Amino acid sequence: MKERIKSIALISLIFMALILSRWVLYDGLKTNIVKNSESEVKMVNLNSYINPQSYLISFGGMSYTKVYDQEIRNQIWENLQPYIFTTLSNYETLKIIDEKAYVEAFSTKSILLKMPLELRLSDLATFYGIEDIPEELAAVIPTEYLIVGDETQSLYLLDGASQQYYKIKSKTFTHDVSKLFEVIKSREFVEYRKVSDRFSLESTMGEDKNYLNYTLIPIQYKYLVPNLKIQNEVDLDSEQFDDQIRIIAKAVFGNRFDFIKRLEDINGSVIFMYGYGDKALTITREGVVSYSQKYNANDKSSVSMAKALALACGELEPFGVLPSGVNLIKYESKLENGITTQIFSFNYKLGNYEVMPQNNLSADIRVVVKGNQVIHITKNVKSYIGDANLERALGYNKMFDIDECITSNYLDVSIYYLQDNNIYDASMNSVQYHYDIRSAISSIEMNYYQLDETHMIPVWAVEISGRTYIFDAYTGDIITSYR
Repeated sequence: MKERIKSIALISLIFMALILSRWVLYDGLKTNIVKNSESEVKMVNLNSYINPQSYLISFGGMSYTKVYDQEIRNQIWENLQPYIFTTLSNYETLKIIDEKAYVEAFSTKSILLKMPLELRLSDLATFYGIEDIPEELAAVIPTEYLIVGDETQSLYLLDGASQQYYKIKSKTFTHDVSKLFEVIKSREFVEYRKVSDRFSLESTMGEDKNYLNYTLIPIQYKYLVPNLKIQNEVDLDSEQFDDQIRIIAKAVFGNRFDFIKRLEDINGSVIFMYGYGDKALTITREGVVSYSQKYNANDKSSVSMAKALALACGELEPFGVLPSGVNLIKYESKLENGITTQIFSFNYKLGNYEVMPQNNLSADIRVVVKGNQVIHITKNVKSYIGDANLERALGYNKMFDIDECITSNYLDVSIYYLQDNNIYDASMNSVQYHYDIRSAISSIEMNYYQLDETHMIPVWAVEISGRTYIFDAYTGDIITSYR
């Protein structure tokens, strides 16, 4: 009888130990619930995730450049951001102008800032802590800000929704960008021209075409952007795998791993799972790290876009190493069964150049917020090891310029151009659409693109009629294109 009582007592102690350890583990897993609190949301610096994507500089006299140096970019934005939002919230006059007047202003000594995503001014004001945005501007989606050197109380902007240009005069606040021009000129810079000037569009195209095209195109790109050696943030085959995954796992599961199961998928991915898929951390062979959590249907609270972004960034920041230059590039929102799901897509930089995702449907960093809960994070981030001496780039003293890229791939580009513009022309010749294609260029950026598992290469990302072409900057070849 005594032995039986001892056995029952021992079994009871074991069950109690299991229950208590599970409670302790659960307490360690509540990281995200704490981060959803109002106090934690206020600690996230949203300002750092929403910044201009392109910095275009006009020196006047048909001389232009683009700034990629992150230090100078930061200096420009820190100087101009207060002026921009003070003017928008406290202006004297608001005037609608035409594109020609806008381009003329840009052609003088000026700085043009292009924003990466389309957000209403009322939402941007929330992110930047700006109050009292006038009602007539609340729905405006500013995709460009233009600061003219000699007009110290003026701000120009483009509304991306209506494609309407505005000139706004500040009541009292003024700007002084003269020192910024001195800093830019003190560094080695690449000469650019407006597409309209480079191809004389005013004389070669009719007024029904985009003859005012003020997209900047490099004309003397002798600077060589290096190829890079890269590695995955987490490498399944690395001896340091446990160290690489520790920070991320701690953000997901807390400090306890007693009840975390390790599984291996047939595709080689490794999955760490808590419970019956309540939380899961997945690492793929390609280096993609993702986290998912079951939605708690008992808490159907909804949050604003600003708070959802704060929640997303609050979860993202401790989720492994946060790379440099993380910037919000896309926002999506959908309503299902009365619950709003908000999706935030980010890019990042290696050096001074943004990394292109592999196609237009993906983003290297993506966070999903359902209601007031972060339910999914995906990161495909590569880290820099060193410059790479690739055979494909040996012997080059310059990279291909944009016109060379288009010309050497003219057949592909022209076929896509006709297709994208619903033009059916069986008699097309080699020069018929030469200027049409160039007038349709709406964006040119130098970026990095992943060539293979261990290398990034510099590419030109050129948008023509809504299609993005990725040109290898050293060979001029089209790597891919998409709409």
